[in-house]
Amino acid sequence: MPHPVHASSLVARDVGHASQASVTRCTVAIPVRNEAQRIQACLGALHDQRLPTDAFDLLLVLNGCTDASWCRALDVLAHWRRPWHMVECVLPTGLDHAGGARAVALGMALERKAPVVLTTDADSLVGPDWVALNLAALEHGDVVAGEVDIRHDEQLILPVHLIERRRLEATYGALLDEIEACCDPLDHDPWPNHRTRSGASLGFRADALRRLPVLPAPPCGEDRALVAALAAYGARVRHDTRIRVGTSARLTGRARGGMADTLRHRIRRENARCDPMLEATNRLVTRASLRARARTVFEPGMPPHLLAMHLGLVPGRLTDEPCPYFERAWQWIEANVSALARKPLSPAALPAQIELARDWLRRMAESPNRREAAA
Repeated sequence: MPHPVHASSLVARDVGHASQASVTRCTVAIPVRNEAQRIQACLGALHDQRLPTDAFDLLLVLNGCTDASWCRALDVLAHWRRPWHMVECVLPTGLDHAGGARAVALGMALERKAPVVLTTDADSLVGPDWVALNLAALEHGDVVAGEVDIRHDEQLILPVHLIERRRLEATYGALLDEIEACCDPLDHDPWPNHRTRSGASLGFRADALRRLPVLPAPPCGEDRALVAALAAYGARVRHDTRIRVGTSARLTGRARGGMADTLRHRIRRENARCDPMLEATNRLVTRASLRARARTVFEPGMPPHLLAMHLGLVPGRLTDEPCPYFERAWQWIEANVSALARKPLSPAALPAQIELARDWLRRMAESPNRREAAA
């Protein structure tokens, strides 16, 4: 079972309320670090799920908290009707960060033997159908990623220029999502979909998580790293637009390199570059079209540099490592072909790129054969 460290060596104290059934259908695992102000709202949203009381159990993993998170959470959980378990631990130096805490929480969740594991953040609010929608999506895939929005009640703390920038980025991102789905459609991830992969809303089939030799635990970006690792092991990833979570707009965060750091950076530097996923329209079209072509050429076991050469791409190095899964080969190509390096946009470029993206989609809509036109 993938686990960054042996769980029993970490636990300082734990407490819980078990269900009558030995194994629930789903475990919701949440890493917590100094969330006394928000943990009660998070737990309230989870408790109010439109599902039977024993449909899922909750696992809170408190890592090195120095505030009242334990007491605040316990105040809520003492009145819960759902099964729950709360663990306090102190992670070793190499794992004492957001990525390590997520990996430990997921590893502990796997030990509880539920067939499905979900995770969110302790400062986030899930919708009343969040668990049910995740379970439904995982009937047709191995991983499901939800969309994440800043909570409406917290947006007012942001300056006007940042709110406008986020509006433009969301508009452009949605257009790129549609373009990518048009160029490289997937049966297990049909349109409408999105490209968000955030720890605020991820769901996994437990058997997919167990395929990994180790759960990725980088200091930041562990959510994207985890989904990418699962895809490289053949997992089918669904990006479901029905699953939405509200997260905090606070400017002092718990995870280095997380949303709070990004927001502060963009307040200080209004011209800071966009996320690398928001690349120019023509580059996204090229990337997605090449990936669609690569799917038709790829054969299990093919070394990725041969796949790159079939596409007319020149990798920076060669490898004889056979790739059993397409996504692993494509990830290698993106990492080793300089022509596919992502070039983040400046925020000033967003309005023009939005118009280009809209024009591309208009032309596709008017084409009698959208797939051939996209290629």
